[in-house]
Amino acid sequence: MEIVPGLADVGVRKLFTGPESFTPDNGFLMGEAPELDGFFVAAGFNSLGILTGGGAGSIMANWIVDGVPPIDVTGVDIARLQRFQTNRTYLSERSVELLGRLHSTGSWPYSSPTRAREVRRSVLHDRLVAAGARFAESSGWENTSWFAPPDAEIEFRYTYDRPDWFEYHAAEHRSVREDVALFDMAAMSKFLVQGPDAESVLNRLSGNDVAVAVGRCVYTQWMNDRGGVMADVTITRLADDRFQVVVAEAFHRRVESMLRRGAPAGARIFVTDVTSGSALLSVQGPQARVLLSELTTADLSN
Repeated sequence: MEIVPGLADVGVRKLFTGPESFTPDNGFLMGEAPELDGFFVAAGFNSLGILTGGGAGSIMANWIVDGVPPIDVTGVDIARLQRFQTNRTYLSERSVELLGRLHSTGSWPYSSPTRAREVRRSVLHDRLVAAGARFAESSGWENTSWFAPPDAEIEFRYTYDRPDWFEYHAAEHRSVREDVALFDMAAMSKFLVQGPDAESVLNRLSGNDVAVAVGRCVYTQWMNDRGGVMADVTITRLADDRFQVVVAEAFHRRVESMLRRGAPAGARIFVTDVTSGSALLSVQGPQARVLLSELTTADLSN
């Protein structure tokens, strides 16, 4: 109004109002429902349906016909959302906030919602808080973004410039690159895959061979029929007929459905989601072996 004063006297000729659908993370809901084969969804466009309809329609048509999307759709894949994110109370609190943030603070870098938080927390959450952790949400989990020094009053400040907490984040980065650091990775999804056919089913899904000795880990990708990467996983062989599959939390339901769909009829395999029942700590950095060697007698060499 200050730039074009005449707009102040124009008035409103026509005002459209109506219902709209918003999702817990302002991402679209597109793709095959993870719990129902052959049921495809294209919804939750967060007031952008008309604008993106052409491209979204093309993606959906190709997805239905070819069985795989023509491009990476991770950010809008319906399978990215957790089951609890269909809870009505959660949705009412989160979607109202995101509607208001869509064209305001929601577009800032490192923006994170404030409503419907702390749904899922690590068993170490209280210790992380005491250590100065600042959190952001990922798939409903409270994940540590950075650690503040004692008595620091710094919080998230929306900016396109270097944030106030950059120096603390940089120090953590240098620790991992030059020394050693401990990561709380409890949010990562964990599945126990058991049964006489567990190895063959996992090898059918994986790019690398999982037929390794008990106690060994295999880092690999799961791909679709065209060779496109669908998930980035780490598989640990716990016994001859038992494996643990670990994947980022955003791929929880995608991996869950790939395990179900990837098992041939009659396959002797049983999958258990053990995410909530186990923690996960990751020791990383050039001094990681040195630190761990003080805690175990196991062989940590390559």
